[in-house]
Amino acid sequence: MTTTPQPADWNWLGPLLDFGGCLTFACGANSDQVLGAFDIDPDTAVERTLQQTMSDPAVKAFREPPFWVRVADLGEWAVAVEVAQAKGYLDQIELDLSVDFDVLTMVFSVVDPPILRLLGQYGVITAMSLSEGYDTRWGSDPHGLDPALESAGLLDFTAHPPRGTAFSRAAAAVAAQLDIELDADTFTGPLLTGSRDHPYMYAPGPRGPQVSP
Repeated sequence: MTTTPQPADWNWLGPLLDFGGCLTFACGANSDQVLGAFDIDPDTAVERTLQQTMSDPAVKAFREPPFWVRVADLGEWAVAVEVAQAKGYLDQIELDLSVDFDVLTMVFSVVDPPILRLLGQYGVITAMSLSEGYDTRWGSDPHGLDPALESAGLLDFTAHPPRGTAFSRAAAAVAAQLDIELDADTFTGPLLTGSRDHPYMYAPGPRGPQVSP
């Protein structure tokens, strides 16, 4: 008797699926550049595990400071890990990074459908929300992630899995397609962790100090 292979699944995302969060990957960037995009000074970052960060009473909800992010270098990619926050998406940090790098953003909310977005210098390449019951793919190449989504069983829009399962399967499959190597030990282990108390949202335009003529 043959058995159907089960889709790859990042079910070890654990707290991110419990509280919501965001994974922001940037191809060609390093962890210092990712922290800078979040408007955090890399020199202020310290190594903390996920448990240490989550047990800190200062870590609050999506829209309350301080805003924490944990970063890691993953070969050609760097990642920003947020749990109980999603500044990479909500504050358009992904757009800042996409000025110079290809960016993959994976957003999970306990309220809204999960979101996948692959961005480049000229905008959204592929994007979709999951578990909607209909096709939400769009962008300049809306079918660019189809091999991953097909392997995850997410292109049958009439039989969509629960949101958490859809997200963890999509994350695993899209990462495999793009050669992103994030694993459970890296996700939960010590990572450079930075924070800021001030609000910040990326706005398109010249960056850095502006000199009046």
